[in-house]
This record gives sequence, structure tokens and C-alpha cells, in this order.
Amino acid sequence: MRIAVAMPLTGPTAPTGTGALRAIELAVAEAQGTGAFPYKLEVVPVDDRGDGETAVNVANLIVSKPDVVAVIGHLHSETALRAAPVYARAGLPLLVPGATNPDLTLRQLSPDWPGPRNVFRLLPHDGIQGRALAEFAFNTLRLRRLAVIHEKTLYGEGLAQEVRARFTSLGGGVPLFEAIQRGSQDFSAWPAKLKNVDGVFYGGIYVEAGLLLKRLRDFGWKGRFLAGDGARAPEIFDVAGSAVEGAYFSTPGLPPDALPDAHRFLEAYRNRYPGEALGVYDHFAYEAAELLLDAIAQVGPDRAKLLDSMRRTDRYGILGRTRFDAKGDVRERRISIWKADAESRSFLLRLDHQ
Repeated sequence: MRIAVAMPLTGPTAPTGTGALRAIELAVAEAQGTGAFPYKLEVVPVDDRGDGETAVNVANLIVSKPDVVAVIGHLHSETALRAAPVYARAGLPLLVPGATNPDLTLRQLSPDWPGPRNVFRLLPHDGIQGRALAEFAFNTLRLRRLAVIHEKTLYGEGLAQEVRARFTSLGGGVPLFEAIQRGSQDFSAWPAKLKNVDGVFYGGIYVEAGLLLKRLRDFGWKGRFLAGDGARAPEIFDVAGSAVEGAYFSTPGLPPDALPDAHRFLEAYRNRYPGEALGVYDHFAYEAAELLLDAIAQVGPDRAKLLDSMRRTDRYGILGRTRFDAKGDVRERRISIWKADAESRSFLLRLDHQ
């Protein structure tokens, strides 16, 4: 009995994907050790490279294997959006521990969705995250002129649009809404563009976020810098160094050390992977695996029965209570806001936003 895990295992977000894979392998190893399963549980890791076209190829490969009963993945919104219909046509459950674009689950309600509702997301989507970031910027940081920049991906632009919409509805101004191409190395024009704003939000991953922030600080820009979960990675300190000091980042849900039922996961993870830091999505990946394994134990390794079981989920695990709405989104709505500390190369939990 096989569980496919589709993650970026190469490319700039490979450390994040590898961490999530480790968490899933931990959950499966623990389940196998209980003796509750009369067959071998096998994790099949597949590299989607964080690329949409590759994700489609990966999905077609996965659905061609009849002994794969479910998929845990993908981390990027574009990869998940491209791959989800492939799994739907095969009636294969997809448990998502990272991709946060709202359309991923919403479009399952469309009459032209190519199969059963098969997507179940373990963390809040960008509509919730974007609102939390905008409210924090306006109400807590007292920003009134916010430049909104994004990497022109489904994730980056979608989150940026949510931030802009909520920030302007609160009475703030967004004088600049502009894109940076992922992979860009030239940020020389940005300090002049941003001289009249008191804050910047960046929607995208840590690479360009770090390069932009470093350029701004090198030119003496003193404003507030905010970004979403794609940029809250320890690698941003490698990119931008001390320029990251005081920047703010959001992540969906709560970190595992703030969850009362996650201590067993933290201890088991550290014992199995000594010296490996936890990633942003590792506890969501672990919970996805545990939820799936519980369903398999109850209804067996049958795709259709597993889909039905997922829809009826009402389970207490390391994330607390997990239930899904009609779209397949988790009902948990908390967002964490972090402040970067460059000296310790860490992120300090600033607040829990509901």
C-alpha cells in the first residue's frame, strides 16, 4: 500500500519540501510500528521541482500506479492547482499541507470539475492570510501607504491581491502594485520607487524577498517590510543577512511549539532527525499523514472510501481539531505573525491573529 508524496525536492524551495517529506515519513514509520496495518506502508516521494508543468507530469505518473491510494502534496499553489484535476479524474485523494491559493479548493465546486471533490487542505488559505497581514500592517504597525509587490505567480500575486484589497478597505493607500519576475537579479530601480511609502509587502518566496530587502536597506530605506509564508524561510538570512532584521512574516496556523498537542511530534521529529530544523509546513504534513493513516485504518486502502472518510473528518491531532468545510478547506482560521531577528537567524512569534 503506497502513499505518494509530491514535493519540491530540488530547486530553491527544496529545503521546505524535504522537511515536509521527513515529517510524512516519520508519521508512516510510527504507524507501521504500531502493528495496526496488515500490510507494508510505503512512501513514494516524487519531485515536482516547484514547477507547474512538472507537477502535471508527476500527477500523471502517480495516478498510473494502482497501488497508490492517496497523495500528500503539493507545496506551491501553481503545482497544486495544475495537478489536482489529474488526481480528481482518477478519484485520488489529495491532502495539501502547503499550497494556499483559495482557488485550489473553491474550483472543486464548479460543475466542470473533472471528478469527485478530492482536495483537502490542512492550513488556512491566502484569503485569510492576506487579511491578517493587511490588518496587522494597518492596525498594529500604523502604516498608511503600503507598496505591494509580488513575484507574478499564482501564490505571490494572489496573496498580494488579498493584502491590497483588505488594506485599502481599512482606509490605507496602495500607491504601487507591481511585479518582480522570479529569478530577477536587478533591484536597482526599487529604492527610488519606494521612497514615498512607509511599508512594503512582498508576495513571493524568500529569494527575491531577500534580494529586494537587502537592496532597500543598502540604500537607507527605513520603512517596514512584510511578506507571507513563502518568504519565511531560514535561507532568507543567507540572501539578505542583517537586512532582514525587524521584517515581518506571516504563516498559516500556529507553530508546533504553540500547539498543546504537538509535543509528541516535536520530540519524535528531533529524535529521528537530530539537528534538522523544522520547516514552516512540517507539522501540517505530519498531520496530513496521520489523518490519512487513520482513515486507511478505518476504511481500508480504497480511494473512493477514503474520499468519503476525508469529507467526514472530525479529528483531534497535533493541530487540534481538524474538520473540512464543503470546499475541502480546514475550518481552523489562525494566522501567525513573526518578526525576524537577524542576530539569532530566527523568527520570533509576534502574535496569533484570528
